[in-house]
Amino acid sequence: MRNDKSFHIITLGCPKNTVDAENMTAVLENAGYQEEGDPSEADVIIVNTCCFILPAKQEAVDTIYEAAGITQETGGKLIVTGCMPQRYKDELADEFVEVDSWMGLENLEEIVPVVKETLEGKKVRKFYGETPSKQIELPRKVSTPSHYAYLKIAEGCSHACSFCVIPQIRGKYRSLPMEDAVESATKLVTAGHKEIILIAQDTTLYGLDIYGRKMLPELLKKLAGIEGLNWLRLMYAYPTSLDDEVLRTIASEEKICKYLDIPLQHSHPEVLKKMGRPFAEKDTVGLIERIRNIIPDVTLRTAFITGHPGETPARFEHLMDFVEQMRFHNVGVFTYSAEEGSQSAEFKTRPSGAEAERRREKLMQLQQGISAELRSQKVGKVIPAVCDSIIGNGKRMTDLIEEAAAKARESGESVNFEEDGFLIDISGEETIISSHIPAGTTAIGRTINDAPEIDSVLFIKGEPPKAGEFFNASITGADVYDLTGEKA
Repeated sequence: MRNDKSFHIITLGCPKNTVDAENMTAVLENAGYQEEGDPSEADVIIVNTCCFILPAKQEAVDTIYEAAGITQETGGKLIVTGCMPQRYKDELADEFVEVDSWMGLENLEEIVPVVKETLEGKKVRKFYGETPSKQIELPRKVSTPSHYAYLKIAEGCSHACSFCVIPQIRGKYRSLPMEDAVESATKLVTAGHKEIILIAQDTTLYGLDIYGRKMLPELLKKLAGIEGLNWLRLMYAYPTSLDDEVLRTIASEEKICKYLDIPLQHSHPEVLKKMGRPFAEKDTVGLIERIRNIIPDVTLRTAFITGHPGETPARFEHLMDFVEQMRFHNVGVFTYSAEEGSQSAEFKTRPSGAEAERRREKLMQLQQGISAELRSQKVGKVIPAVCDSIIGNGKRMTDLIEEAAAKARESGESVNFEEDGFLIDISGEETIISSHIPAGTTAIGRTINDAPEIDSVLFIKGEPPKAGEFFNASITGADVYDLTGEKA
């Protein structure tokens, strides 16, 4: 019999959404609700959505329908939270009749009464208004591996990029007070999370709304002083806010990873103007040069959009030349998505979707060659690293296959699963195993130059470190995307 006290959260999108889901999990558990790993066993399923671009919206829609199929079979309730209901609060209830309740982005502790009332049979709709609340520290149940965690230091965005609707969804930029950020980071490190990854829509603007000036350098110094912290990593650095004081702080603090994620979006001045990005080409080149002068061993990640209105063939070639010249370590490339409500969506002339995709592939092919060359330069070097996971979670692959085969025989159906890079398909008497990891790999990790989930991995051979162990890795091989090494 159900006790109306269990929940299962499915979270989509970026690490900022991950933190929101971790907050909701903690406040629900503090209120007496129990997290359930199997959605079909939960009294309520919560889908925490993203809708930044069209693919994210489609993923959210697909996930909502999938969750609705489960609740209709089990008699459970379905709540949708996050960006999608906040953005489309006046439209979704009629379209998704299977959803019981809707909740936007603010006051995440309100998930407790929303769940309670939904389980009582009420239809709840809760959203923030024109003025989002200030940022406060909330309880968290961290869902990432035990050795690293994200720390969201601000919410919302006050930039006016013409292609983006984040300010309309999440509101203006609001920093988490410094004492709360330091306290939260200290708790995370005490709990064993030795790598803290700072996130926000723009981490470099931190503090301006509260203190009247940008306070990221001061925050970085305070966080770097936390006893027991190994690595501090900075993500989402907006180029116009990234000043020399931030760079000197990164260079001088041993615990801060010499790594910067700077979404540049494009290189051509006319495309940047169309994008509403207040940065000219000479400013971008000058910024990259300043970064490398102040932090000589820095690893740079960036992102670009192909197919934005105003991107002619010649302007795309300008971007190609820029990427070849700048030689970034890691690059993400996305095709333009015309988001309703954005200024860019009103521009009538733009490359076709097929052409935007062709350009994306061409730019990625260029970057693959650059990445392969830069990674090959690491072979023979010793680099600080961390072990993210042991192959098979400590089980021999033969044992994993035997367990899956028994399940297949019992159910009479094929079993498909992925285990640390191995793709395994068991059907009847046939077992197919494919892998994108090198033979002899005993563990998977990252160097200090790589962020989890988005950058290169380190395939570890020989005696594996413990999961979550920080160690020095001797790099023995490299390919287009990843590295191979062993404990030094």
